[in-house]
Amino acid sequence: MLKQKLTFMVLSGLLLALPAAVQAQFTFTTNNGAITITHYTGGGGTVIIPGTTNGHPVVNIGPNAFDSKDTVSSVTIPNSVTNIGDDAFYFCTGLTNAALGTGLINIGVQAFYQCTSLTNLTLPNHLGNLSDSSFYNCSSLSTIIIPNSVTNIGDSAFNNCFSLTNATIGNGVVRIGGAAFMWDASLTNVVIGNGVTSIGTTAFQACTSLPRVSIPNTVTNIEFYAFSGCLSLTNVLVGSGVTELGENAFEYCASLKAIYFQGNAPIDGGNILLNDSVVTNYYVAETTGWGATYGGRPTAHWNPFIYTTSSSKITITGYIGAGGPLTIPGTIGGLTVISIGNSAFQNDVNLTSVTIPNSVTTIDYYAFFNCTNLVSATLGTGVNYLVSGAFSGCSGLTNIALPASLISIGDFAFTGCSRLTSLTIPNNVTSIGNLTFWACTSLTSVALGNSVASIGPQAFFDCTNLTSFTVSASNPNFAIVAGVLFNKIKTTLLVYPEGLPGSYTIPAGVTSIGDYAFAGCFNLTGITISNGVTNIGVDAFYNCTGLTSVTLPNSVTNIKSDAFGSCTRLASVTLPGSITSIGTNVFSYCGSLTSITIPASVTNLAYKAVFDCTNLTTVYFKGNSPSLGSFVFDGDNNATVYYMFGTSVWGSSFGGRPAWLWNPLAQTSGTSFGVRTNRFGFNITTGTLGLVVVVEACTNLSNPVWLPVQTNTLTTGSTYFSDSQWMNYSRRFYRIRSAQ
Repeated sequence: MLKQKLTFMVLSGLLLALPAAVQAQFTFTTNNGAITITHYTGGGGTVIIPGTTNGHPVVNIGPNAFDSKDTVSSVTIPNSVTNIGDDAFYFCTGLTNAALGTGLINIGVQAFYQCTSLTNLTLPNHLGNLSDSSFYNCSSLSTIIIPNSVTNIGDSAFNNCFSLTNATIGNGVVRIGGAAFMWDASLTNVVIGNGVTSIGTTAFQACTSLPRVSIPNTVTNIEFYAFSGCLSLTNVLVGSGVTELGENAFEYCASLKAIYFQGNAPIDGGNILLNDSVVTNYYVAETTGWGATYGGRPTAHWNPFIYTTSSSKITITGYIGAGGPLTIPGTIGGLTVISIGNSAFQNDVNLTSVTIPNSVTTIDYYAFFNCTNLVSATLGTGVNYLVSGAFSGCSGLTNIALPASLISIGDFAFTGCSRLTSLTIPNNVTSIGNLTFWACTSLTSVALGNSVASIGPQAFFDCTNLTSFTVSASNPNFAIVAGVLFNKIKTTLLVYPEGLPGSYTIPAGVTSIGDYAFAGCFNLTGITISNGVTNIGVDAFYNCTGLTSVTLPNSVTNIKSDAFGSCTRLASVTLPGSITSIGTNVFSYCGSLTSITIPASVTNLAYKAVFDCTNLTTVYFKGNSPSLGSFVFDGDNNATVYYMFGTSVWGSSFGGRPAWLWNPLAQTSGTSFGVRTNRFGFNITTGTLGLVVVVEACTNLSNPVWLPVQTNTLTTGSTYFSDSQWMNYSRRFYRIRSAQ
């Protein structure tokens, strides 16, 4: 084994104003091409451990490597490190931040023991083990989230972390070690994962601020003194799997009023409720082992469900239980539960998971609305209908599997479920309602089954990270092209995923852009609409805040309301001569739009068609004055209307804005016309002051390609145009157009 010196750069926390770095030194060992850091001899401050040295990966932080280095304030551990050894950062009392690499698997015994200043800590998602006393007396930690990859929390792992207020224990953890959270006097919220089977001796002893706790159904054993001395504990939900409560498990919990048991009476280890003078034990019907008392305290029958009965069938209409992980029974009093009623669990923030029995066919209006801590929902194999708002506002929901029996998903059913990442719509589902997945901001993909026939307006609105749809090839109603949803024959573009970045070209053959098709696609920066598109639907590009320009082909005949509303960066738009009307709010709130030309074909400007375009200065009309809805130009305080010679009927104002004749003329006589030194030029005159015009040129009138040469503002009624490049062409033709 080779032992040598490792030297690299580390920024000192005391030299924030200086660009220089100081040298920090380590000793290390190399074994089979892998490096273990064995000792740190540097001056402290912010330490960044390299991922490799001498071409070898750094994989271990050895035992006692930073032992008592109280001048180290921050450490970054590279992704290559898989193990932090015993006592590695023991008594590093000045350490405030530890950035752990994504490759970390094990944190050793007392690895961060008494790092009393440590406040910032994120455990990586591949971590497997937290050893005994790994964060003992890290008294400045306030929150800890233990990822699902961790299987074991060692004894005293977070003991005496007296600033810790929130602890989330992942679903991979099997055992919570003895004294793991003992003396964490500020702990007010703990979520115990659904994989835990055992809660160790004194695991939460003297957590004096903890008001409630839910024990999942997977736990079988709560060891002695596990929750003793939890003075603020008022209620406990004990899952159906618990078979034994250890000696003194809940002793000296002076505020404890209720323990809700979901299963049979556990074995009483003795003195489990010692000095808990006000507690009552509640048990569920059809469980066994209960007498008049349990643990020396009275018992009572507990039915946490409020329900109605019709034709010997039960609909659950309310819930008064303690929350936590909940399994809804398939029968109550021998009658079958077939429905979860309107708002039955609404606003229950204590509910963390729910299992719906196979007997239930309908989850009704807003049944689980705003259950913000609901993480998972398991739906039974008989559920046919998710009615409007069923899981709306369940912002913590990360996992839900929709059963094959499902037929319909109603309006708003999953609105605001911002942690859902993917979803598969089963093959029997025929309809998805309006705004069903609105604001599911973590949703990245949606798979549609083969029976979906109807998708409501804005079903996926504000799904800002959605990048693709997939659909069964046998679905007769929908097709997918590059992740974008179309009707089966690909003539109507229905939904463009909001998370797709950049520009997009609408494929040939498409004739219609559906209602809300691109609404809210703020990552969309450009759109090419193919010739053949005739219809642009309601709100089709609403709030596409990254869109800067739009050119509509001559095939477009219909632009529906709000089509480009709130496209705040839209600076230019080209309208074809094929349209006859500009609908309600079509360009409202387009704050970057400076000018717009209305084709002669347009006969109607609808309500607020160009409303509150605050930077709009010029509106050019090529034809007669169209009929005008209310408030068309309201808020366009800088806009001037220009109309063409020979058109009618115009006055001095139009829609509340001043109106002027557009009459710039190229003067082809006089001394200003013709060739001058190094240029060709002419005067442009108008009777309307302030016109902005563009002079364009081409070389072939048979097949003209007009290119802009110069932009002029007629501030005094006349301006001179000159072309210094005219000698580069055998001939050149000029024309004047508006600066749009």
